[in-house]
Parts: sequence; structure tokens; C-alpha cells
Amino acid sequence: MTKKIAAAVAAAALLVSCASTAPDRSAKETTPSEPEYTAPAESDSSMAEPSTEAVSEDIPEEEDLTPIYDFQPIVGAYLSGDASGLSERDSEIYSAAVKAIGSFYSEGMTEEEIVLAAHDWLVTNVTYDSKMLLPIPKQSPDSENPYGTLINGEGICMGYTSTFQMFMEMLGVKCGIVRGVALDEEHAWNTVEIGGKLYNIDVTWDDFIPDEPGRQAFHMYSLVPDSVMRVEHIWDESSTPPADNDDLIYYKSRGLYAESKSEVAEILKAAYQSGAATAEVMTPESGILSFYNVSEYWEIELGSYTVTIYWFKAG
Repeated sequence: MTKKIAAAVAAAALLVSCASTAPDRSAKETTPSEPEYTAPAESDSSMAEPSTEAVSEDIPEEEDLTPIYDFQPIVGAYLSGDASGLSERDSEIYSAAVKAIGSFYSEGMTEEEIVLAAHDWLVTNVTYDSKMLLPIPKQSPDSENPYGTLINGEGICMGYTSTFQMFMEMLGVKCGIVRGVALDEEHAWNTVEIGGKLYNIDVTWDDFIPDEPGRQAFHMYSLVPDSVMRVEHIWDESSTPPADNDDLIYYKSRGLYAESKSEVAEILKAAYQSGAATAEVMTPESGILSFYNVSEYWEIELGSYTVTIYWFKAG
């Protein structure tokens, strides 16, 4: 049995930002490169008072940031039911988005269900543009926008983030984009509003590499508070409404939270007997482990709790 992190780091990275080289997970003190927040459409700016945590003044010009693709014509076409006015490129994105939504969305879903369904679709159908992690980075065409994720099947953080926001606006869930730094590189992730409360969701970091075929979706950064994001993310918190809610953390609401090794073992046993190849478990601290038919594992410390990903033995 081995810790998965050793093999994954050798492969390039486990968690990736919009990195151009393999990230160093030991780097915690980073400098923001133009942290920025793109608010949800028709959002209530009075919803919460922003924090005043200081960030570095070493901020590059806005033109140095990865641009956000203008997907509003696509959202408008979906909501109106008329895509006749779209450009050829946007028509391709529109058709792919409609097909994707048709596969994960159904009438009557709650906001939380919509958010997680869109997240899981992206994580399982899109691959991080690993060419950006080569010694000489070479970004694939369109990997920073929905065309790359939906047509080419690969993206960098802005590709995941903009596509996720597009899905949310098409399905009526308020969603924003937060721009900042993770692992010394420009990074972007989303916030969503569910029941009037804000939550963070980082689809890119939930789709860590190497991206094994058929791998299930993981949820380390799904509907988490700012305290979790601060472990590896830096942004200008004075310009963003706080997302301090932890009542929808994925693991606690799905019976994947354990406080003892025996409870971890029960979760692993249930997952293994269901035929799953992997399992994810949340514990209040690191070191609460079980190795029920486990070949590899990876612990991720996220502030006030730890998530462990387990890979089961073949057969």
C-alpha cells in the first residue's frame, strides 16, 4: 500500500491551478496576481459585508489576466429558446452545453443538486490541459473558455470556471467567479448562492491529475467556506462577499464523515461492496485512516478537517 500523493506528484501534480509548471504544494505564502470577483447576475451586493484581509499590493495589470469568455449570448439563447442569432462558434458551444445539461439536469432538482450535478459532469467529462504543466508550457487552443471544455474536452481553471458559471446561469442558479492565486499561479474558482447563502466551489481542483479514465468525481472543494479555500488560495477578500457557510459540505450530508477508524472502515466497506474503485472520506483531523482493501490513499488537510481519497485494490 502506498500514499497516492507520491505517485501523483511525480506525474506532475495532484491539485492544479492555472499552473504553467508542476506546482509545489509546500508553497503557502503567495502573492495575488490581480485578485478579482465577477459577481453573479442580478446578485444582491448587500448580502454580506466583505472581509478586510490584506493582500499584496504587487498586482499586475488587468490585461495580464486570462480573459473571461463572453457566454451571455449563449445563456440568452438558452433562456429564450432561440439560438438563431448566435455566431457559428457560440452555436457549437450552445449545442454542446444543451447536450451536457440534458445529461445531468432534470426538472425539479434543487439548487444544491444542480450545482453538484454540473460539477460532477465537468469533473468526469473534462480533462485538465496537462500541456500547461510541461517544462515548456503550451496551452491548448481554447482551454481557457467553454469551447475548450465542451468541444475539445480539456481546459485550464478559467475554462472550468467559465463553463460552470455558464451552466449555472442557464439553469437559474446565481454564480460568481473569484480570481486570485493558488500555488503561486493565477487561479479562478466559483461561488454559488444556495438558499440565500454563498459557498465556494473549485471544479478545477476537484479534477486533479493524472485524470484516470472512468474516475469518479471527487468533492474536496465543493460547497466549502472561505476557511477551506484559504489553505491554498489567496484572493482580495475585501472585494468579494464572504462565503463562510459550512452547512452544505458534501461529506457530512452524505454519510461520508467519520470520527474514528472503525467508522472510516464502514464507509470504505460500503463503497467497496458497491463496486466503486475509489472512496472519499472526511475526518476531523489527519491520521484517522482505515485500509479496508485499500491499495493507495491520499490525505488532503483542509483547515478544520481532512479529506482522504482511497483507491481500492483491483479485484
